[in-house]
Amino acid sequence: MSEEQRWSICPVEDCEFAQEFDPDAPAFCPDCGMELISQCPSCKGPVRLENQVNCNECGLPFKE
Repeated sequence: MSEEQRWSICPVEDCEFAQEFDPDAPAFCPDCGMELISQCPSCKGPVRLENQVNCNECGLPFKE
């Protein structure tokens, strides 16, 4: 069984940076310097889409 795709996204509203999740990749956005998120800070649900704006598990907004 293959693992679902996971993304690291920038939480800044005006920044659209996203990359496929890689635990060895830099943890900060190269465009704005903000720390990337790959899971919900509240419930730890994974980011599954490169343009995801809310957690699919608890509904928490990812963009500030």
